[in-house]
Amino acid sequence: MYAIHILFLLTLGAQELNAADIRIDARQGESWRGAVGAVPALVLRGDYKERAQAHGYLVAAEILAVIDDYVIPAAGGPGPYERVLRPLVGLMSWDQRSAVELAAMHAGMVAALGAEALQLAALGRALGVDDLRIANALPDWSGFACSSLSVWGKASADGRTRHARNLDYPHSPALLAAQFLILQIPNAETEADEVPSLGLSFAGSIGVYTALSAQGIFVAIHDVPVSGRPQPQGAHPRSLTLARALQGAQHPVDMLRFLDGKPVVMGNNILIGDAHAAVIAEWGPATGAQALAWAPGPERFYLACTNHHQGLAGPVAPDSRRRLGHLEAAAAAPLGGEQLQQALRRVANRSTIHSVIVDPAARELSVALMTRPGRSAAAGPWTTISWAKLEAAR
Repeated sequence: MYAIHILFLLTLGAQELNAADIRIDARQGESWRGAVGAVPALVLRGDYKERAQAHGYLVAAEILAVIDDYVIPAAGGPGPYERVLRPLVGLMSWDQRSAVELAAMHAGMVAALGAEALQLAALGRALGVDDLRIANALPDWSGFACSSLSVWGKASADGRTRHARNLDYPHSPALLAAQFLILQIPNAETEADEVPSLGLSFAGSIGVYTALSAQGIFVAIHDVPVSGRPQPQGAHPRSLTLARALQGAQHPVDMLRFLDGKPVVMGNNILIGDAHAAVIAEWGPATGAQALAWAPGPERFYLACTNHHQGLAGPVAPDSRRRLGHLEAAAAAPLGGEQLQQALRRVANRSTIHSVIVDPAARELSVALMTRPGRSAAAGPWTTISWAKLEAAR
């Protein structure tokens, strides 16, 4: 079922981030909001309900703003949002946990701002839990471009495996202000089987877009055009489904097994990497019964990913092919962190809202965010983030 070729290579050492670069601005229980250098951060501790409530409490204003000023306009305005998008999102397959999480997030927002302040100006009504669900379905009705490059072995300047990624997405000032580095630390007693994760996402999101797990598994979402009309009935929200897969995975194969049988609205290339190599899960409406894993042969030590399938047949946009060619050309010589930054800059555009380079063995990320509309995140500045230092900050 899975065409997987994963190489196992040893890795060494890690660069550390000075703990002084971590700033804590607000707390809720064991969770906090702050920043690591220039990167806004949320560290969420507790069971999933407690973490969701803290999430809502700590970034309530950003969640409200991103729905009012970005999600509703992106849907085409109040009419399409209420009459078209709301019922379509309701047709999707949402698990029971997500209902609990979103209700807890809403309760946290009420506790932070007061019920009377939770008003959506664009709609002339109060924000409800359904609005949080619609925001979490954002990647199911508004797609990403994105580019990624993984190197290991002979393609790596020091032999270390690294995964580099641009997330390209239409944006607004409200969406850019809602980008956070989010560390999820489950309750070790009641959620012993859930794997912690660290990723870049948006305020109010319970899914993942670009993330690394404590097991050293990295995931990055890319859109792929597919033929046929999108079918929301019974489709799984893809960012949430990726989060669930990451929460339970001990190995990249576990990610693929979890995605099997879970169709989604859009076509996807999901880069899945670890400390050894990477594969691409080609996953979409027609592959719900089988998420095909595409990987290079054993003599190739890199994997590039853009917005077309390389295993399954399908349409190929010229820009996707162009970016793939640039990434593959970059990997012709061994790459280190600086060279990977250059590769990301080469394929970035005015919609690149975050760029990330991950060393999964060291559990270390280098992150750059778009700070103003139209200026690519890949241009920098870059912030190096140590998972261990972030988790230790209390």
